[in-house]
Amino acid sequence: MSDRILQQMILSNTVGAWLIAIAVVLFMVLFSKGISKLVAWFSVRYLTKVDHHNFKESINDRLVRPLSRFLFWLITIIALHKLVFPQALDFVILKGHFSDVIHKLALAFLVFLFFNMLIGVVYMTAAVFKRSATRRGDRSLIQLASLLSDLVKALLVVLCILVIFKVIFNITGASLATSVGLVTAALALAAKDTVENIICSIIILLDKPFLIGDYITVNGTSGNVERIGLRRTVLRTDQKTLASVPNRDLTGNKLENVSDQTFRRFRQEIRLAPETTALQLNQLVDAIKEIIAGEGATITSNTIFFKTTGNQGHTIFMEYFVGISMAYADFCILNQKINLAVVARMEKLQIKQISLSVELSK
Repeated sequence: MSDRILQQMILSNTVGAWLIAIAVVLFMVLFSKGISKLVAWFSVRYLTKVDHHNFKESINDRLVRPLSRFLFWLITIIALHKLVFPQALDFVILKGHFSDVIHKLALAFLVFLFFNMLIGVVYMTAAVFKRSATRRGDRSLIQLASLLSDLVKALLVVLCILVIFKVIFNITGASLATSVGLVTAALALAAKDTVENIICSIIILLDKPFLIGDYITVNGTSGNVERIGLRRTVLRTDQKTLASVPNRDLTGNKLENVSDQTFRRFRQEIRLAPETTALQLNQLVDAIKEIIAGEGATITSNTIFFKTTGNQGHTIFMEYFVGISMAYADFCILNQKINLAVVARMEKLQIKQISLSVELSK
């Protein structure tokens, strides 16, 4: 009797065939995530030679979940493909059978899941390289891994779209190549700025005018480089906001990399009242030189002199440098100490100032 029940036909398939398909689907529901987790963690632990515990969240998000979805739908679609498509549902749509449409959509969905899994692998690989480079302090490798991962992900997205079009519309290899060429030319014309920014990102990668973490200034925007993308570079400004700068602006305009400076500079002009006498001016210049000399080897070089004079006042120029190894906070403390000493000497000499121009190099 059981054999008779299993041989009964439901929607063009026997009950036994339906039960096998359902059993396979249930098996994948229960074990696809476990299998994916085992494969992902094994790959990270034994193939990359890194501490997998440091990438727990990334492994789950970028490897386990995409692999689990791909395995589940791959086995499910294969199991359902073994069944005969129900004749009652196989009607004609757009001059084609509904079964053919379902088949193509299923293949396209698998292609999407497969490329999504590959993008996760690329992300995970980049994360491993970035962590290794961070430990070694190799900012150049961090920048390379970030930019190349973005480039590979963009190429995978484009390739995924092309393969899906080939699956759905059954385009031949020659037609696909021709279409790719036409689409590429059209996109290059329509998205000229995007293509230009991508090319500029490659130039930045090769020339390395700055690295991630550097403090740069371009077109009046200053900040630390947080990320270099295919189209834009993200800066963390002094106001702690994020500024997005097109890559073409970074290669086509004057760019200052403050992080490459070898010294910290303090520069100011002290404007004194017109009634200041020559003796007072000379005494103040000597006093400032004495104050600077009192700091010893901390100040590597200095320039102090009586710069300009006129009926609206006199100007004393003051500039000195310290090594870049001095922390910025310590540099500010040094400037404060010297300025307080200069003000005290001016009070002693009874000299009045009318304005003060300062430039403090970070």
